[in-house]
Amino acid sequence: MKQTILPLLLLSAGLAQAQQLSFSALENRAGALLGEVVHSGRVDYAALQKNPAELHALVRDIAAFAMPETATKNERLAFYINAYNILVIDGVVSAWPLQSVMDVPGFFRRVKYTVAGEEMTLQQLEDDKIRAPFRDPRIHFVLVCAAASCPEIIPQAYRAASLDRQLAFRTRKSLNDPLHVRYDSAKNEVFVSELFKWYESDFTEHSGSVIAYINTFRRNKIPENASLRYSPYDWSLNAYRPAPSAANPGAGGEELNLQSYTPSRLLLRGELEIKQFNNIYTQTAFYDGNSTRVELNSRQTYFTGITNILIGWNGRVNFGLDLFLKAVRLDETGSSPFSVLRFSSGPKARAALASFAPKIKIAPWSRISSLAVQTSVVIPLVSDPEGRNNGRPWLDYDAVQWWTQIFYDRALSAKSLVYLESSWFVRFEDAGTALETPFKALVNYYPSHKWTVYAVSELTPTWGSFSGWSAWYSQFGAGLKYQLTSGVELETLYTFFPAGREKGAGQTFNFGLRYVK
Repeated sequence: MKQTILPLLLLSAGLAQAQQLSFSALENRAGALLGEVVHSGRVDYAALQKNPAELHALVRDIAAFAMPETATKNERLAFYINAYNILVIDGVVSAWPLQSVMDVPGFFRRVKYTVAGEEMTLQQLEDDKIRAPFRDPRIHFVLVCAAASCPEIIPQAYRAASLDRQLAFRTRKSLNDPLHVRYDSAKNEVFVSELFKWYESDFTEHSGSVIAYINTFRRNKIPENASLRYSPYDWSLNAYRPAPSAANPGAGGEELNLQSYTPSRLLLRGELEIKQFNNIYTQTAFYDGNSTRVELNSRQTYFTGITNILIGWNGRVNFGLDLFLKAVRLDETGSSPFSVLRFSSGPKARAALASFAPKIKIAPWSRISSLAVQTSVVIPLVSDPEGRNNGRPWLDYDAVQWWTQIFYDRALSAKSLVYLESSWFVRFEDAGTALETPFKALVNYYPSHKWTVYAVSELTPTWGSFSGWSAWYSQFGAGLKYQLTSGVELETLYTFFPAGREKGAGQTFNFGLRYVK
């Protein structure tokens, strides 16, 4: 009997404490937290993840809060708005690091929270506790879903005493912001956030049409006969990324978190990525037409230095340029593969800036932020790089190449990620079109926010005809990345080629340096 009394007393004490919480106390606590972590409309999730105690305490208070029967309309609405925004932040922090809430399966519709003693998803909280009972479209401009296209989150809580004024102000600010509403007078078209498509009935019920509702809050009215267009929703995370400073030179080191900048993710507007990746491939044997390893009795070594430049236009489109520095050296079997770094010129060696490639990278589906497509055209810069006419060693392909890549990644856990890449290399040669289709898989493991350990595998067939592969190779290896300073990452990688046909049986040594700003 005694064993059951103590838990009951503790439970009763906890319930009594929960009942003593007031609306204003919760609003104060939510406001204090948001004031600490919200900067310029973005949330410092990295800081919260390192010190989540106050966030977790607030989530517990939201769960244990006893909704008074005498609560006013504004008290209930302010409570549920704050609860939604805090729980979205908690969901992001729980899955950190990530680039988008769309990377968390069921973020809005499956993951459940407790709100005032009731278990529900974020979607149920929005629909059943906010939209349906209050029928106020202004809530769509204060509920923040952690995406770049969401209305801006504010560094304060919503309060019952000033709620109507806050709702009106945030709605007016959003509907006069080109991010959410942009009118093209020349074409008489208005581009609006997809929020207006998803919740169209909320706005038409209030004002008769979406444009009429918008005009209620617009300084510059939009003609009622304007054509309505929907801007793609940018689901990239509304994360705050503090920059380093002289007073705190390490500020950007952890917060920038270069582990989240995978090839599958696009840069945000104004962000810049420059990467120098140096590859040395060396072989003393090759695989013949029967996939048998054959010794060469010599060493063939090829260097490729790729300078990648990528600029964020927005969260859906990036532009860039690749530069390819190439070198080749034919030598004795026992020679060092690193001799190619002499960049010498002669009958058995040559080096040149071989080609360049303008490129564009897009996120084709806004709800799949972890998938990107990049296409580029590789244009030769030197004459006779294959050495057919000048008798020099093979350096690069003569032909223009069209290179298209599909990148995708998915978190396996908070410390691991799988990354997939599928490519098409099309070479427009004099003898016809050649096609290679590499497929690559990597598994990343993050021992800490600075270190990344990864394993890589690749299979690359060359298609000589529709009847099958004319050649192919397989490649396996392991790599290591280290975030040296804010925005600067070092990388090293070793790979080998265990099987193939009409391809080399060599190995690679790689070193990379990446800068993101």
